Amino acid sequence: MNSGVAPARPEPQVAAEAGGAPARARLCFVSYRHLSALAQRLIADYADLADIEAVDAAFDSAIAVARARERARLVDVFISAGSNAALLKTAVAAPVATIKIDGYDMLLALQRARRHADTVGIVTFGEPIAELEAVKSLLQLQVVQYAYRTENEVRRSLLDLRRQGCQVVVGSSIVVEAAGQMGLHGILAYSERSIRQGIEDAIDMARAASREVARYLRRQRQERRQFAVRHTFDDLAGEAPAFVQVREAARLYAQADATVLITGETGTGKEWLAQALHHASRRRSRPFVALNCAALPETLLEGELFGHEEGAFTGARRGGRPGVLEAANGGSLFLDEIGDMPLPLQTRLLRVIQEREVTRLGSARPVPLDIRILAATHQPLADLVAQGRFRADLYYRLNVLTLALPPLRDRLDDLAPIAIRQLAQALRRLGSELDAQALLAPFLPALRRYDWPGNLRELENMGERLAARACRWSRLETVDFEELWHALPELANGRAAHGAVTPETDWRAVLQSCGNNRSEAARRLGISRSTLWRWLRAAPADAG
Repeated sequence: MNSGVAPARPEPQVAAEAGGAPARARLCFVSYRHLSALAQRLIADYADLADIEAVDAAFDSAIAVARARERARLVDVFISAGSNAALLKTAVAAPVATIKIDGYDMLLALQRARRHADTVGIVTFGEPIAELEAVKSLLQLQVVQYAYRTENEVRRSLLDLRRQGCQVVVGSSIVVEAAGQMGLHGILAYSERSIRQGIEDAIDMARAASREVARYLRRQRQERRQFAVRHTFDDLAGEAPAFVQVREAARLYAQADATVLITGETGTGKEWLAQALHHASRRRSRPFVALNCAALPETLLEGELFGHEEGAFTGARRGGRPGVLEAANGGSLFLDEIGDMPLPLQTRLLRVIQEREVTRLGSARPVPLDIRILAATHQPLADLVAQGRFRADLYYRLNVLTLALPPLRDRLDDLAPIAIRQLAQALRRLGSELDAQALLAPFLPALRRYDWPGNLRELENMGERLAARACRWSRLETVDFEELWHALPELANGRAAHGAVTPETDWRAVLQSCGNNRSEAARRLGISRSTLWRWLRAAPADAG
């Protein structure tokens, strides 16, 4: 999970060496394998100018790789392309040089594609290539274009192309990889020329990264980070009826512009749902700004919300500063834990919602606002209103469209697929090739019996811990499942607290379900064969 804290910016080491010559740039090329393979052939040409590392990674794993290298202060500039570049620009403080596809690259790729088929699909990141639509009649080639922003959108585009009978696809490395998995012929859209340009841009950026520039870039990325939307409806996995009902209602609400109040226990995914609402709305290209109302004392929260003018209070920033209400103008403002907002600030927020304008601290000039407010809380606001702890008029302003996220214990059918997906992502980030489903199998009965007070967030934390311990083994057959139970102490405590059975008391049923196959029973129970043998020897003779 993103903590919201900007990573440390690596100290630039390219300003000058003792003799006045520029130091070597430290570059990290982050891409999927096809583009990385093409880049590897060119890296040696820049050996005198830069140390360049090429890493195969995409989406979440690309972010993990980049953040790890940034924390270790190993990189001055990252180089990437397409969706990876877009994600890295919001995830790291270091500059990101972007490799771009231009018209020349695309024409070369289409020329190669014509050797294989008369109809070619093009799948590009962001938006379709408008110029191509204007000239495709001159190409003597039938071209079908799609655009993507997420991995799921890549696969959907390719499925559509395959249904239309298209067998050749031009796109990024991620597109080429997915096309191959679907039996399609993929052609990489990038050329050596565009990669060289990206490397040279990165070297120039590294040389320009003086300490003053580095501080500026860090501030810029810290401010841009709060506008990043990483979750869409594609990320809201689950088929439990209670959850499906909320998700489908949210899809409808995304098309409206009214305020949405999201309720649910801690860790149920309220911010994910808010991000998905924004991403599917007409405001998707505008800022998404999040503020946790429980994370700051009242004086700081007021400044964060409304902003301030220069001299408004001791320590006020020179030149003043806009608050999150202004920062979200044109887009969506997500107010998390709205139930914890102090009453005086509730009064000011109510006026902002009513008047659609905000006045900074120390100013008399109102600023017009066009924002959609998405609010969330784990508290029963109606009860807080009855207790006089939350303003009734603000409650009714917020309680227009409502979404109540169910706790994880009420959607147990979703637990296994979500847990497997999260564990697979955690293993992948750690470079492990263990099968997540098989690794998780022995723990699923205990997972289903647990109450999940921390909901999805707690499940994610358990998956991270399990992956961190399991990644030491390279093959599933060698995994010590008994040792892995130590990564999940909540499960043992939860079983004891609620009178649930333990492996020692229900092992006979597991053994019977495995046809008395002791190896399989031990695997499902998460114990060693020697432990199971010990239980068998200790069992009463009439126990079966």
